[in-house]
Amino acid sequence: MRERGIKEKNVEKIPVHNNTAMPIYVGGAMIPPGETRHFNADQVPPEYRPAQAKEAQADEPGKEIAPEEGVKLILAGTVDTVKATLADLSDATLALLKDAEEAGKNRSSLLEAVDAEMLKRQAGGE
Repeated sequence: MRERGIKEKNVEKIPVHNNTAMPIYVGGAMIPPGETRHFNADQVPPEYRPAQAKEAQADEPGKEIAPEEGVKLILAGTVDTVKATLADLSDATLALLKDAEEAGKNRSSLLEAVDAEMLKRQAGGE
């Protein structure tokens, strides 16, 4: 029994944030609107997994991912996971991400974070 507890501690946990107005269900658990729950990786369906752009590049060494394709992979994640990647993106990719989000899910909190990152870069560059 004790050994099982140790194995469970080493299991990768994935945060799932509900940014909708209705509860969502993941791994048999309800996530109320605006809340985040952590799940074992094997319980999280692909649509709730964080973007894996860097891992996708590592699958085929030497193969570049088109910026538009990378943006799609990033936007597949939750608002929190996308926000975590903003500082690492180039200005051009950040602009592509904003355009894609506005044309897609149009999540206001994410768009605000992108705008804030763009303003921060403009203020720092002057």
